[in-house]
Amino acid sequence: MAKNAGLMRLTMDCQIIRREDLSCLALDKWLGPEPLATTFPALYSHCLRPHSSIHHTLSEGVEILLHPRLTHQAQDKLLLLRRLLSSVQLTDYPDCRLLNLPSSPPIHQLRHLRALHSEAPVLLGPKLIWECRLPGKVKFFGWLVHFDRMNSRANLFWKNIKPLEECFCPACDGVLETGDHIFTACPRARKVWDALHCCVSAGLQRLPWLIGQEIDLPATVRMDVTLTVLWHIWKARNTLIFNKENNTAASIIRDVARDLGSWACRFRRAKSHIAAWQTYVQERLPHAAAV
Repeated sequence: MAKNAGLMRLTMDCQIIRREDLSCLALDKWLGPEPLATTFPALYSHCLRPHSSIHHTLSEGVEILLHPRLTHQAQDKLLLLRRLLSSVQLTDYPDCRLLNLPSSPPIHQLRHLRALHSEAPVLLGPKLIWECRLPGKVKFFGWLVHFDRMNSRANLFWKNIKPLEECFCPACDGVLETGDHIFTACPRARKVWDALHCCVSAGLQRLPWLIGQEIDLPATVRMDVTLTVLWHIWKARNTLIFNKENNTAASIIRDVARDLGSWACRFRRAKSHIAAWQTYVQERLPHAAAV
């Protein structure tokens, strides 16, 4: 049922319509426009019984679905989910299913079959990242950044791996080291983006194809350049933590320019485009040193 994007449950006045426990609590669309698995991804990652029915779960308690040990983030989402489920009442009426299709064209049997057997939609972000011409390790890094799966200290804290007192930014006293902080708010990252004349707000590192649009250079390789910059900001962070060496914004930009030159052979017909970006990055070095 999770793959059938064209199907959704019909609910009225916060009541669940069920028959023979057919409705799946986590994967069906019945409480809001998206499945609960999509609405609460942090909580769903702890789910042990993703196909448990709504009736069974509400009768026994939502805790039966979950791992006994939850992260702090999952615990917060569990409280919110409990509030949502508190207004739900079970009925004995049969399930009612609707096809979530446009109403303007006529509905044919073929469209029903396509909705029933449709594949999950392709996510734009990962598709763009994996189509880059960068080395695999950088593309995988970009995928982690896009989904905020980096081993930042904040993520390690939310996974109950590190205590809170060990999860602050090594360069900023008392600031939790989140992905947003590492790539957009930390002074080192801010100096890099300022030197490159890129306006990067919190969270934009997860959408690297939107960074650098204000720069009048070939857009065909812009995301490759952006991911390379993010990659070296992350490497500078690791160098500070593990080697106790504080890389400057100028050294980060110098490393970016070096790698763009080293990886130019990957771009084939777009070599001139990546060369233009490399020249631009090199020209920003004096500005990075002055910031």
